[in-house]
Amino acid sequence: MRVQEQATRAAAAAGLGILVIALAPVSGAAALLGGALLGALLGRPAWAATQGQRVLKWSIVGLGGAMTPAVVLTAGATAIGPTALTLLGVVIAGLGIGMLLRLPRDLILLVTFGTAICGGSAIAATAPVLRARDSHIASALGVVFLLNAIALFAFPWLGTALGLSAETYGTWCALAIHDTSSVAGASAAHGALALETAAVTKMVRSLWILPVVIALGLTVTARDGEQGARARFPWFILGFVAVVALVGLLPALRPAGEVVATLARRGLNVALFLVGMGLQIRSLQPRALLLGTCLWIGLATTTLAILA
Repeated sequence: MRVQEQATRAAAAAGLGILVIALAPVSGAAALLGGALLGALLGRPAWAATQGQRVLKWSIVGLGGAMTPAVVLTAGATAIGPTALTLLGVVIAGLGIGMLLRLPRDLILLVTFGTAICGGSAIAATAPVLRARDSHIASALGVVFLLNAIALFAFPWLGTALGLSAETYGTWCALAIHDTSSVAGASAAHGALALETAAVTKMVRSLWILPVVIALGLTVTARDGEQGARARFPWFILGFVAVVALVGLLPALRPAGEVVATLARRGLNVALFLVGMGLQIRSLQPRALLLGTCLWIGLATTTLAILA
């Protein structure tokens, strides 16, 4: 009974927090911090992070209501080369630094692909293929979530201090920050144009999950003689493309699309709030954190130098 009462109180507190975050003009960093503080008081509800990812995906779909096919195609084509190069660079660096730190192979790969592609989503997709230990998965997720939280505060400040344009800043966020939620939160701090640029570039980056998981599956099959796990296509990307195409083909829907996109931006803050509630970093290993930090700083500085 006591467990049920605690769950009820947690749900009620979360509902109140979501209402405040959805209505108040707060930043993504503030939403994440508010969720983390509430989660600390409530004991980190297990459902919070999962629900946050669901809200995030639907919010990404809704962002398509304010974009045109021409913008999406142009940004997508521009992002293919940089995302491929950063993936290759991070993988090479991750394997080298990870071996120097004498980390387990699976933990190296989880942190590396989490940094190179899309944080927690990449870790969740590659872990079953690698048959990674739960402790390695928890540690990799802890590294990514901690660095994501830092990025939400650091990137908006750096973007302003460096005088980056909205397009440059949005592209930098998409290439250098791990999770889609943090990319959206950090880029939104510099306006709608930065958010739109970041959203498209980040989706192109996220698509690399597919070839990476397939390649890992083939490697595991060849090594162990067992069939690897199948890659799951990120459905929300198809939803985003469908909304963009619909609004582009039917101009009469553009006013409604703008309303949906506005609600989606609010939804991004709600997603960050829920992710913050479920944030778990106590299980991360110091050497894994060192690996993730080195990779992240290298990625952020390299992409910034190229873009600027």
